[in-house]
Order: sequence, then C-alpha cells, then structure tokens
Amino acid sequence: SRVTRIGGLSVDSAIRLVSAVIPHENNFWVLAQAPFLLGIPEILQALGISDSVECVPLTLVTSTGERTVTLTPAGELRPPPGEQVGKAIDMSRWVDMRHSAPVPLYLDHPDRPYWVQYLSASRMLYVSYRASVSRPDESNTAFMARVFAMVDTLPVDKFVIDIRSNSGGESYYNKSIVLGIVRRVALDRPGKVYAIIGRNTFSAAMNLALELERYTSVIFVGEPTGNSVQ
Repeated sequence: SRVTRIGGLSVDSAIRLVSAVIPHENNFWVLAQAPFLLGIPEILQALGISDSVECVPLTLVTSTGERTVTLTPAGELRPPPGEQVGKAIDMSRWVDMRHSAPVPLYLDHPDRPYWVQYLSASRMLYVSYRASVSRPDESNTAFMARVFAMVDTLPVDKFVIDIRSNSGGESYYNKSIVLGIVRRVALDRPGKVYAIIGRNTFSAAMNLALELERYTSVIFVGEPTGNSVQ
C-alpha cells in the first residue's frame, strides 16, 4: 500500500506543514525527519493534519484501489496519572516490508555504530560508519587502526565507507579516516575510495564528507546529504 493522504491532507501538504518544525538547510533533511514527526499524534493535531491525538485516518492506494484506515497510538508515551512507566509499545503484530528477502549488508549489526567487513569476491573493504562516536569496547581510534591494518594486509580494490545513516557526533574522529586514506598512495586513487551518503548524513558526518572531497580521490554514491554543502 502507498499512503496518499494523512488526515485531511495529501502527503506532500503534510510534509510541507511539518517542515516548519524541522530546522533544516535543505529539503533532504526534511525528507529524513518528516516520517518520524508525522508518526507523532500530538504534532499531527498541533499542525492541523489530524483532528485528534487519539486517531488519524490514512488514505491508502493498493493494487485493488483506494481505502481509508484509521490508526490509533501504539502505546502510551506518557505515564498514566499515578504511574511511573507508560505501557510498552506492542510490536508483535508489526510487519517487515522485506518479508523473506535477505537483509541488505548496510543493515547488518544494527546495534553497532561502526563495523567493518571484507568481501573477498569483490576485494572490497566495507566500513559501516553510522555515528561519529567511540564505543567503550572498541574505541573509534582502535577501530580505524584495525580498518587500515586490513587495508595494508588484504588485497583491496575498493574501499567503501558508508555514512548514509550517520547523523553526526564528534568531528575530531574524521582526522584518522582522512589521514588513513591519504597516507596510502595505492589506496587514494580514482575509482578505489567510495563514500555512500544520504539524507541522514549530517553534522560531523557532513564534515567528513567535505573533508573526503577536499583531500582524497573519493567518489560519492547515494543521494544529497541532509546538511547543505555550503
């Protein structure tokens, strides 16, 4: 099904309204944040998209035609009076849109802010870098040292750093990535270094994208970033 109307408004109109409460430099950050905010009943009511925080009608288009469904909040986000903790959201009936399709590589290890995998068939080193932070079990510095040790010891035809889901953190950590690339002449060549970017690339990750563009032979893949490049 495809959602065409939220409450009494078209999806495009609802996104335009909710953009007023999203600080943004370009429309891609609005597209990144709008789906989350349009799922909050209080925001829908405050913006006049729905009439009530108790329910919201959605118009859906399916292969058999158009229909309307009414959604109610999945759980209490605020504790009821006299209680400390709200009711947990029941996810037992949620449906995975992928069904039985294999999980894409970039969605592996959803609990980790960064991880690395070598794909021997394509001689590609894939670095998932979801947040510019440091883990207590493996610091950012130690992780990047391990990544570039793999570059030095494995046959790497393509080095891919995936920052499409990285909405920021500490820009200080960008230095070891950029230096790790430029110090390796065999790596820092056209067609060898790729960065995957997207609408959620923001803040410290946006700084990393700019530094990669300025100092390396990177090729960008994906869609525009959530920050302006200016």
